[in-house]
Amino acid sequence: MDKEELIKNIDEKLIKSRQEILDIINSKIEKDNTKNKLVLTNFWKIFEDNKTKILIPIIQRNYVQGNNENIRKKLIKDIFEAIKSEEKTVNLDIIYGIKDNSNFIPIDGQQRLTTLFLLYWYVFVIEDRYDLLEKIDISYENRASSKEFFELLKNKNKIQKILSSKEESISQKIRSSTDFYASKWNKDITIKSALNMLDEIEKSYKEYNCTYVSNILIDSTKDKIFFRCKFLGVEDNSDAELYIKMNSRGKKLSEYEILKSQLENIAFNFKEDIDYMKLCSNFDNKWADIFLKNANLSKEKNKQDSNNQYTFLAKVENDYYKFLKIFITYYFIENALKIEEQESKEVKEFKKALEKELTIKFDTEGIYKINLDFYKRLENVMNNIQFLYLNTPYENCNNIVEIMDLEKLWNTNIEKDDLRERLYFYSIIKYLERNQSVEELIKNYNFFENWIRVTRNYINSNYHIQIADRSKNKADSIYFNIIKNIQYLSKKLEEYPNIIEYFANDDENKNELDLSDVEIDSGKKIWLKTEIIKSKYMCNNPEQWTELIIEADKDEYFKGINYFLFEFIENENDIENFRKYQKVIKEIFKSGIKNDKKYETNKYLIQRAMLSREDYFEEKNNNIKTFYIFNHSDNTNTWIYGLNTEKKKIRETLKQFIDRDILKNNELNYERININNRLQEIIDEYIKENKGKQKSWRYYFVKDERLFNKCQDGNLKFIPEENKDYSDTSKQNINLINTQRNSKHWDYLNAFLEHKFEDIAKEKNIEDINIYYTGKTGDGNEFTFDNALKIIYQGNEYSLLREEDGKYKINLREDEDVYFSFNYNIRINNRENDENYNNLLNNLLSIIE
Repeated sequence: MDKEELIKNIDEKLIKSRQEILDIINSKIEKDNTKNKLVLTNFWKIFEDNKTKILIPIIQRNYVQGNNENIRKKLIKDIFEAIKSEEKTVNLDIIYGIKDNSNFIPIDGQQRLTTLFLLYWYVFVIEDRYDLLEKIDISYENRASSKEFFELLKNKNKIQKILSSKEESISQKIRSSTDFYASKWNKDITIKSALNMLDEIEKSYKEYNCTYVSNILIDSTKDKIFFRCKFLGVEDNSDAELYIKMNSRGKKLSEYEILKSQLENIAFNFKEDIDYMKLCSNFDNKWADIFLKNANLSKEKNKQDSNNQYTFLAKVENDYYKFLKIFITYYFIENALKIEEQESKEVKEFKKALEKELTIKFDTEGIYKINLDFYKRLENVMNNIQFLYLNTPYENCNNIVEIMDLEKLWNTNIEKDDLRERLYFYSIIKYLERNQSVEELIKNYNFFENWIRVTRNYINSNYHIQIADRSKNKADSIYFNIIKNIQYLSKKLEEYPNIIEYFANDDENKNELDLSDVEIDSGKKIWLKTEIIKSKYMCNNPEQWTELIIEADKDEYFKGINYFLFEFIENENDIENFRKYQKVIKEIFKSGIKNDKKYETNKYLIQRAMLSREDYFEEKNNNIKTFYIFNHSDNTNTWIYGLNTEKKKIRETLKQFIDRDILKNNELNYERININNRLQEIIDEYIKENKGKQKSWRYYFVKDERLFNKCQDGNLKFIPEENKDYSDTSKQNINLINTQRNSKHWDYLNAFLEHKFEDIAKEKNIEDINIYYTGKTGDGNEFTFDNALKIIYQGNEYSLLREEDGKYKINLREDEDVYFSFNYNIRINNRENDENYNNLLNNLLSIIE
């Protein structure tokens, strides 16, 4: 095949649309890996063995690298620093091209190859090495003037004449040579760029006091300026996917490409200790395939537009970049933990950077340093993730699918910035990087299950009780502390591959764990004490306890923070009772599951049902009590906190309520009972029993679940009246805390009346009603409040109440009295207690009941 025919063949391939190329990628054509192997090389090796010519095809753009000052200066500086240094190197990434006989046609790498040619040309001519210059050759086929220029650079006589010129710079010498330079070339972008690059090379050559650089450039034992080259066969369409990497078309390097190049450049320093070429190949092939397959699965599930392949591939690359960034961030955090002075300036700055979006950078020392172990750990992680993600768990290893939905977790970490999920992911990575082979992971799959369950429970325990969940602050000490402890536990895997054996071992000193969650007793932490119990049960009696504990830890509300369940039973032989309580608790607290960023309260069934039996509200301080809420935030009023800490009263009260009222002392079969229906029955029975009787404050909370919604964080304040017995809660005013009315709290009776009046209006189809308070401030100014207790109906304001037969009522229509609301000329929010007010409330309550 002659040169013209070869150029035409390549042009036809390059002109193909990118969509055609992508179609070839998706066709899964079998590759000939032996023929298309990546080769680690340098510029000289292309020409060293035989006469090779680099041909830049017509379809390629002009050479422009020399016209970008920032790129030009940085690249040449890096090259000469590498030339002058024993340690430094320059990695120019991958160059793709088609090799046929003595011709090499670059598909991706034209700019870099041209710069290297100019570097070698200048060094060879300035050091009088024309014997070497004869071996290198490059030709631009895309423009006649460019082709002429590079051909003349091979003419020894003209070059020597150019060098004799008195002009200062090499570009001026060339331009001033009328024998060589044509004025028409001034408009050629490639020639202008080449001259700029030659000036930059000359400048650095002189600044670095270079001598005998040609010997360094042709030294085959030292790859100072290297790249990986992939030679494609002329007829080989199976490698068409490589065309999408064509930066020669002017595409800006992506964040992934820049980061990958940095990692490969650092890895080159360890090429004697790792298989460098395999590592680089994995980046582009084996590991990238995980993200490609994940994106394909996601696209199929979400029925995305399969025609938009450009966006699809961009997402694959972006996901890959985010994963690498997360992995590197973990490595940097571990570096920070190694620094003795945790509050050093470097660590403080690093924590501050974590609060935002950490910019990945690399250094030779300190937090941002990457060592050889980074690459070994990355390879272990990626190989194991590839197995986990692309394979179904083996027989008897199905629990991990439910404990850890890998696909969901993967997507969450790649696409979102959720601190808890990131910590989960870290624990997975710490386990996978310690497993040297996929075979080891397969053999001990249940060990992985135990690790995920235990570390997940630890993260949830700290995350709920401490401030990490509220602040979402990566720089928070809790975040660093959790990572430090997971890292510590991962080292224990060397001695205890099955982590539960570590916790079950009584002789093992566990004080090295720097735990910060709440103590239960004698300094024992919630999570640690619970995991010790679980691990001992599972090790002593695995057939009975393994599945039970796994099932309990999968509870969607408590998320493994379930110390109280083990307090409900006598000992590890009380298996049936554990199963019973676990099942009932799961059904009771289903209403606490987070759904669409809101917590379904299910009408506060458990709170109202328990309150119908007794005042179970726990007293805190300053007359504040809590009824316990469902969320997972940093709040000591949650069921998770109350049931698992030293507060034994709520634990005992809940157990007694389950035994006595839900299961009726085992009269009801816990496996068949509908828990929600049973709770509603308890509530209805209580309301029915109290009909027509004197009402206690508990009645109103049981009857109207909306009172609980008025309270933020589950707080109520009990205010004893003067000269009354504090222990008699029926003689106290009860305020719903943090439902604001003029910076005051909402009295529960007023709230109850408001709800009832709203119900009456809805029942009677009364529209356009706005309920609000009126009153006067201390300085006599009028004020109003939205959603309070005065009526505007169809644009008219009503004088709401009049006294008649000792009762208060309002008329919204001429033919009908509707008991709806009241205004007794009192200060609702900063009122003084008086009999008139109390009589008013009682009269109204008697009317609506």
